[in-house]
Amino acid sequence: MMQRLVAIIIAALVSISASAAQSTQHEALHLHQRPSGRVTAHFAFAQSIAESQAHALDDIARGFGIDEMALSFTQGTRCDSIATKVGCRPPGVVLWAWMRNNHSISSVDTRWSALTNALAGTFCASLNFITPENSAEPQSSFTHSSVNSSLSSLRYASLPREITCTENLTPWSKLLPCSTKAGIASLFNAYAIYDADYHSMSVEVSRKCTSDTECTTEIRQDLVVALDPVRKGYQRNMDWSLQFLFGKEVAGSCPLNEIETNILVTLPKAEGFEFEGKVKPVYNDEKNAWVYSLELAKQFSMGVKYSESKPDLSEKSKSTELIQIHRHLTGYGRERGGIKIRISNRDTKPRTVTLLEVLPWFIKLYMHTLQRTTYHIASQDVLSLSGEAANQTLKYQPAIPRIRPSVIELTATLPSESITVFTFDFDRAFIKYTEHPPDANRGFDTGAAILTVHPASRAEKEYRLFSDVLLIALPTPDFSMPYNVITMSCTIVALYFGTVFNLIVKKLEGLDDSQLKKKWWMFWVKERSVLVKK
Repeated sequence: MMQRLVAIIIAALVSISASAAQSTQHEALHLHQRPSGRVTAHFAFAQSIAESQAHALDDIARGFGIDEMALSFTQGTRCDSIATKVGCRPPGVVLWAWMRNNHSISSVDTRWSALTNALAGTFCASLNFITPENSAEPQSSFTHSSVNSSLSSLRYASLPREITCTENLTPWSKLLPCSTKAGIASLFNAYAIYDADYHSMSVEVSRKCTSDTECTTEIRQDLVVALDPVRKGYQRNMDWSLQFLFGKEVAGSCPLNEIETNILVTLPKAEGFEFEGKVKPVYNDEKNAWVYSLELAKQFSMGVKYSESKPDLSEKSKSTELIQIHRHLTGYGRERGGIKIRISNRDTKPRTVTLLEVLPWFIKLYMHTLQRTTYHIASQDVLSLSGEAANQTLKYQPAIPRIRPSVIELTATLPSESITVFTFDFDRAFIKYTEHPPDANRGFDTGAAILTVHPASRAEKEYRLFSDVLLIALPTPDFSMPYNVITMSCTIVALYFGTVFNLIVKKLEGLDDSQLKKKWWMFWVKERSVLVKK
């Protein structure tokens, strides 16, 4: 009996080790400081889950037939695109997923609704507010080489008003191999992260199958935090350390990582500083950064001290992207308005882009007002387009009130060193008073526009840029009027009822004139004398 038990235990250990060998995970931390003193920390985690292993996101991907999915939680707008490789995300929640058409469970729309509810429970977020009313089906904006668009369908939605808090960070960190017990995730401190100027945590899930039975799920988690030691410290200088920024130290490397965990540090100055800590970094020319290597079960801390630590407050974080997008509202009032989208191409060659604009149903678009103007960056002269530059493909889905949003998907070619401006007008609908939020006069947040930049050559990859989130104010009723009406009505009814009640119930009798001629003090003296006799 004992030998059989030992054999079972050995077989279980062998199977666990075999399944662990099929999965890989690694992590890295990149700390990038700007001349203004702001430090952007990019935590990057990657896992490859085998079919025999269990993972919450792997179960969701298999259960709902997902080929690829991306979810991000973002708060703040002061993102430094130079310091992060995952790009800047818009405020709120952004979710998109490729779902297989031939799934045996149900239709794509049913699985999309079930997916949002499953993710809402996993990340403790209000993703259940994603409905067909704010979901879209883009055609050209989220293309991927590993997904066959003829066999899968795409769904996209955003909640620009969703607030990110510790309720989302806790389940997100529990998806990591070592959670927050070891590795770079041991630096996670909710007080420091949510005090940052910008923080964004994202999850990307991709399933890759070599056959019908052999599939692996690749999960990538990124956390980007923009911290400001100049604002946080009393000395108002650029000196910083991990203990100062996060209030913690790294609790050694994660033992489940198969490759060495590195911490990369990029500084704004080439000299005039020194590193604090027991371990000194090594400069890597290829990565253009100072590199630390974490050791297993060994506390790690580091810091940077400058000889001249005065920050350059005039320095502004400029985007290094050759293509940029900006969006803002035009017009005035709460009846009509317009949207202006400005796309800059600073590249020396033309670029093909796809603009995706998803607007709620209460924004009534006038597509005949859509105009495109292109002018040169340097000379500001309007360019007359011809050939490929003049070609553009427009896909438009009109909105159905309370059922689906308006979707504009425009593919165009941007001339080199040019600025292209798209404008269109809209009307603001009158909605029911029950459809207004509690702070009705604040307005409604609309999701960011997405600009997909297609590769100009095989060596390049497709990437996406997000515009600003718009705040649109709709015609708002005076919600104080019910209170005023109730108050006035009750006052009138009370006065009328009191008068009528007195006339009906009370008995009217005439007074004796002789009693009126008596002086008032004589009546008081008489009454007092009666009380004294008693």
